[in-house]
Amino acid sequence: MTLSHECMMQKILFILLLLPSLLLAQQDVDMKLKLADEFFQNKEFDKSIELYEEVFKKRRDKEIYSSLVNAYIAEKRFDDAEKLVKKQLKINPADPVYQVDYGYILKLAGEERKGEGIYNDAIKELPINTNAVLALSTSFQRRNEINFAIKCLEKGKKITGKFYGYEFELGELYYQTGNLEAMVNEYLDLLEKNEGYIQNVQNALNTSIYQDPKKEQIQVLNEALLKRIQRSPDKIIFSELLIWHYLQQKDFQGAITQSKALDRRNYR
Repeated sequence: MTLSHECMMQKILFILLLLPSLLLAQQDVDMKLKLADEFFQNKEFDKSIELYEEVFKKRRDKEIYSSLVNAYIAEKRFDDAEKLVKKQLKINPADPVYQVDYGYILKLAGEERKGEGIYNDAIKELPINTNAVLALSTSFQRRNEINFAIKCLEKGKKITGKFYGYEFELGELYYQTGNLEAMVNEYLDLLEKNEGYIQNVQNALNTSIYQDPKKEQIQVLNEALLKRIQRSPDKIIFSELLIWHYLQQKDFQGAITQSKALDRRNYR
């Protein structure tokens, strides 16, 4: 047996001997993590914190970090939450989860201006990268900072818009804030660029516009489509969407009238 082969065998033997203890350690961490989650769900935050801290020392992944920081926040231990986030930021200063968490904790602790300053800095320093824009926006949404998520995507549109326009993401966020006109315009902007998204846009409108019993949202879409047709008469997609829009309301006369107008335009 050669010396290198003997060394390899010794390493394999060592790993095999070590494996049972590693498995036991893993099981211990999993058990404590499960128990910590149960304490958190039962609002016994002090007990969950003790276990999360212990587990996080052994397994420093982002999921356990999030559980621990949320437990600190629930217990109003903002100083401890801030220390934890700062440590993570030292390791990963550009990570959007830690950036947003830092600002969020400062706001909860009463330092709203400073916290929003952290948010604005994160948006200002966005790299020209679609994934980075989406990740920061998602982090804002995770903390229910919807207006900053919108601000992030609007900045993203300026710096990476030629690659990706964020229309669907912005449309959903505008809907959440009640800005229906902005939502509709995002979807129509998308169709102006690429008519292939018509089914996606119709699906999005179906889950938003047509659920309003007062019909106010329907009127918003109606007016926006008529403006687009007047502004871009060569874009047949908007006339087709308006016909579909009438059909969703069972306004068959409106659909027929618009179909005839479209036919006249096509046969000029």
